[in-house]
Amino acid sequence: MTRACLFPFEIFDRGDPMSVLFTQTMRAMRADHPKYLITGKLLILLVMAVWGYWFFASSMVLYETSAECRLELRPAPMRVESELSGTVVRHNLELGRHVQRGEVLLVLDGRRLQLQRQTVAAEAQLLETNVVANRRRLDALAEALVHLRRVARLKRVENEAQVRGVESTSRQAQREQQAGQRLAAAGLLADIDAARLAGEEQRSRALLEAEQVRLEREGVDQNQAEARLQAEVLELEAEVAAFEAQIQVLQRRLAEYDFRLARLQLTAPSDGVLAAVGQFPVGAFLDEGETIATLLPRGQLTATAEFEPRQALGRIGVGQSARIKLDGFPWTQFGYLPARVTAIAGEVREARVHVEMALEDAASYGAPLQHGQPGLVEIEVERISPAQLLWRMLGKVALGEQKKPAGERR
Repeated sequence: MTRACLFPFEIFDRGDPMSVLFTQTMRAMRADHPKYLITGKLLILLVMAVWGYWFFASSMVLYETSAECRLELRPAPMRVESELSGTVVRHNLELGRHVQRGEVLLVLDGRRLQLQRQTVAAEAQLLETNVVANRRRLDALAEALVHLRRVARLKRVENEAQVRGVESTSRQAQREQQAGQRLAAAGLLADIDAARLAGEEQRSRALLEAEQVRLEREGVDQNQAEARLQAEVLELEAEVAAFEAQIQVLQRRLAEYDFRLARLQLTAPSDGVLAAVGQFPVGAFLDEGETIATLLPRGQLTATAEFEPRQALGRIGVGQSARIKLDGFPWTQFGYLPARVTAIAGEVREARVHVEMALEDAASYGAPLQHGQPGLVEIEVERISPAQLLWRMLGKVALGEQKKPAGERR
């Protein structure tokens, strides 16, 4: 008995006439409608051609994503810190207030420093007075030394003239004594006259020696007086030099006091907005190094992100485009924030590579932008075809299989 046919395409028994009839019917239908077969084949070829073109000729954008992205202000926010400790006497700290560069934000008590500075200034003034007085004495000594040397020169000229006069007298007495001796030997001169001439010659010689000794003594006295003046000058110069050295030390102390007094006034380092302020009422004590405010300077917002080395090194470069999704602002409503890579760190720190980006067309972004906003960034690193991507994936799979231990592959 023939079994029932559940499906029209089921294979019937060979002796069944219904099977022969079904086969002939299908052949007749193919012979009557060949255009359906051709159309189907063409559609299949067209789909394969389009798919092949897309697979080999089209390009796909590959992105490297970092979940650690935030907007930052350039220049970076500045912290205003106290360089000295002291008591607050006045402050002008208001959150969100716009300030100008150099504007005073807080003032510390500086009365003690002022008193110390006044004491040091008085000491310096006294030393400067002593220096002026000693310099006047030096000028007087220098003038006295000039006069002493002039008088000594004139006295020396006078003494030399006197010595020449005595020498002339001595030579004349010597000649007369020699002539008297000759006359006495010839009997033409009495002995008493010859003795008188000899005595005059001896007296003239003694006078000459006395004049020479006096001239030498006056020269020694002159040298001693000049040496005393010069010693006094040197002593005064040393005293002036010591005073001037002390004045320089005091001036450095005054400069240090001025520096510290200037640091008692904490000013804004730049134009900007006070993003954070501390609570320092009048009379509160402020420690050295304590932060009183955080200033957001006027600048441009940029984006920074941290990538793993395998993502960044050799793949991310300057000029590549990026898109940022800010947390709190759905990208389906606000879209992406366009950016472009401006710098990439050349060194890995804490297993991360730092990347900086400049925002592009930030004004058209629908949401407000602010320093510190977190988000997610995607950087376009490559455009490849699906075939290249598939080939790369197969290569990674093969490489992963090769790296597996032999026991795991089995």
